[in-house]
Amino acid sequence: MKFKWETKFKETDFREVPHDWKERILYDLAEWINGYPFAQKKLNVNQIGLPVIKIAELNDGIKGSTQYYNGEFEPIYALQKGDLLFAWSASVGVYIWRGNKALLNQHIFKVLPKIDKRFLYFLLDGLKPVFQSIVEDKATTMGHVTIEDLKRINVYVPSLDEQDRIASVLSWFDDLIENKKRQNEVLEKTAMAIFKSWFMDFEPFKDEEFVDSPLGKMPKGWSVKPIGELAEVRNGISYSGKEKFEEPVDGSYVFITLNNAIEGGGFKPVYAWIKSDRIKEHHFLREGDLIIPNTEQTKDERLLGSPGIVFFPPGYEIDKGVYSMDIVKISPRERYYTFFLYLYLMFTREESASFHSGTSVLHFDINNFRKNKMILCPPLPILEKFHFLVEPLFQKIIKNQKQIMVSSKVRDVLLPLLVFGKLRVEEI
Repeated sequence: MKFKWETKFKETDFREVPHDWKERILYDLAEWINGYPFAQKKLNVNQIGLPVIKIAELNDGIKGSTQYYNGEFEPIYALQKGDLLFAWSASVGVYIWRGNKALLNQHIFKVLPKIDKRFLYFLLDGLKPVFQSIVEDKATTMGHVTIEDLKRINVYVPSLDEQDRIASVLSWFDDLIENKKRQNEVLEKTAMAIFKSWFMDFEPFKDEEFVDSPLGKMPKGWSVKPIGELAEVRNGISYSGKEKFEEPVDGSYVFITLNNAIEGGGFKPVYAWIKSDRIKEHHFLREGDLIIPNTEQTKDERLLGSPGIVFFPPGYEIDKGVYSMDIVKISPRERYYTFFLYLYLMFTREESASFHSGTSVLHFDINNFRKNKMILCPPLPILEKFHFLVEPLFQKIIKNQKQIMVSSKVRDVLLPLLVFGKLRVEEI
């Protein structure tokens, strides 16, 4: 690849742009197909028909719908893998649909490009601050970007050849990130399949004698214990707003909060920072520790009991972080239990969510969970073999997650430089 910094610019109302880029109206760069109000139709949750995709469910095409439509519809509203989407209401964003065939709901444009499709995707991504300011200026609870707004936005675009070169560079990062994500999905599914085979279907132990237990049949010599006997279960520090920071400051620790929890399980690498003289030793956690959220934020209890394995941001040089009162750390008394318990909690999340108190806001009942969350425990030699089998999978997942974060950061730095012409791609 060959790059050069642009030195010849022309002034515009938008920003400095390369002297040889052409002015265009954003609206004219594509056909913008607004989704259909399928929510007004009779939808079902029985997976009959095609899934209806709404803004809240858009996550790069990875998350799917919980509602389905089985009636007639215009073909233009059908989504295919690879479609370019622009969510124009409230949370404005641009997406490449990576799911299977689905239906496009209102508040989302299907964008049919008249220029290089990949370049338009990255251009729309780079224009997010412009779109967000349009939403905020409308001063409504549901601000949005309209067709008229698109007709008022002037942009500057290079030749088709340069569009392709720019898109190729940025796509390399997106493809790398997507490949790492898919790899992690396979790694986690592999670990879950091994767990299910060993500890739910008992496939390696089918020739052994089985006995009754509170959790059903189990191999003789196994036991059932409350999780409180296997691990310390404790929530973190109660903090004030002035102790929490969005960026690291001198003397601060990475801060693991409810924002790091993912519905259904997993760990979201969105970090805050904390600096406080009230931090005690039991408020610390380390990379690889097991956590679950302590406070529910969804209407149907999808967050409570969702386990995650902690990892710190790349370049973080301290070997410990701090976790908040909204997070419960589960510290096994025997190291071989960490990944076993993580997977056990993944498979029994709904049961774990039932250990709560409160009505309008649900909170995890830690004492009840300690005493009454029962765990099927294999003998230690079996647990050791399982640990050494799945530990490399989780180590690779964490390594991939950190590579995703680094690649995403580089990509986000490069994107505005390339799509607005500060840095030119001369050849690939």
